[in-house]
Amino acid sequence: DEADEGFVILLEVVDPAVAPFVDLSTRNATMGRIDDNDELFIGFQQTQYEFPETDEIQEAVIIKVNGTITEQTYLIVVSASGDSALSGCDYNVTGDGDTKRFIIDPDQQSVEFRFEILEDSVVEYVESFTISLENAPEVEPRFETQGTITTTRINITDRTPFVIGFKQNLTTVPENVGSFDISVAILSPDPVTVVPDVNFEIF
Repeated sequence: DEADEGFVILLEVVDPAVAPFVDLSTRNATMGRIDDNDELFIGFQQTQYEFPETDEIQEAVIIKVNGTITEQTYLIVVSASGDSALSGCDYNVTGDGDTKRFIIDPDQQSVEFRFEILEDSVVEYVESFTISLENAPEVEPRFETQGTITTTRINITDRTPFVIGFKQNLTTVPENVGSFDISVAILSPDPVTVVPDVNFEIF
């Protein structure tokens, strides 16, 4: 994309023999203009991203402009919405609110949508939320979005290990009990989740 381009066309007499008989003084020049009709595209670079669950780490996704803005200013709206991940519990969008408006000026090629992944004590394998972009409905001109990535999924991966062990340090049973069960459990981070009992036999 580029600004409209202009050019000039001139009339002149190249044969000196006929010059006295030709008057070009009235209109010997005209202007031409090339209207630039290339579309400007905008979108995310990927359909999904993966970030570890780590507290107080700022992350960002890049929104790229395909083309060059030369004159006018564009305005886009970018929003985050929770799927299995919840705003304020699992992630926070930098600043106030989950919706941001970005002004894209001439020659600007990208913007960053920033957020923070929040860590908690609950083991949740993968949680996700969605970030989407659109043109501001009340503003012209607008980016072309057909065929671009306007929605991206953020996957938060929890790498907290499960600590598994016996629920009791000592189990006492009579010698002739035959068999008995000893419970094995997830001891942390969620100590109430019970793994099926392990069976032992006494001979």
